[in-house]
Amino acid sequence: MLFKKLRRTMGLYRAQFISMIIMIALGVGIFVGFNMEWYSIEVNTSSFFEKTGYADFRIVSEKGYSSDDLKKIADIDGVNEASRYVSVAADVKERSGDAVSLTVTTNEKVSGVLVTDGDAYDGESTDGVWLSDKYADANDFKLGDSITLAYKGIEMNGVVKGLVKAGEQLICVRDSTQLMPDYKTYGFAYVSPTMYEKAIGRDYYP
Repeated sequence: MLFKKLRRTMGLYRAQFISMIIMIALGVGIFVGFNMEWYSIEVNTSSFFEKTGYADFRIVSEKGYSSDDLKKIADIDGVNEASRYVSVAADVKERSGDAVSLTVTTNEKVSGVLVTDGDAYDGESTDGVWLSDKYADANDFKLGDSITLAYKGIEMNGVVKGLVKAGEQLICVRDSTQLMPDYKTYGFAYVSPTMYEKAIGRDYYP
């Protein structure tokens, strides 16, 4: 009796019943799709951060950190790797109005890079620049090109040795007024501690 009544009701409200089934199916499909996409993003991002040594913590000091300070931090129980690090906005002399986040890490296992083309990162290089692959592509920089980076009257003349991605620069924006990356005018570049310290005349890592 109940089954017959159900069939009669379904027949009377066929359109509504079919609409309900379709809406449920769409809802489940959208939920599963979003969940799979989010999981993929989470896994890929975590893998990328691990490959580039994304820092779990950053300690900042205006006086800067010496190599002795770094050793003390590295000796703290639970610290696996530590690095002195600096990142400043430097002008690109070859491109009027362009700038890059000039970045230096004393330990490439922390806040390092993932090379997509060119030479492996060399922490002892005196002229190597490892440039954002997206910025290079947007501005026609090629491997072997000369590039000059300027910051507060200090210029670093280098050669593009590699194209890279970096976890620390995943969202690469010029300042708080820029909501989305604009690789046509702003990117990032890594240079070695050797090149950086030679240019500024000291080893300053805030």
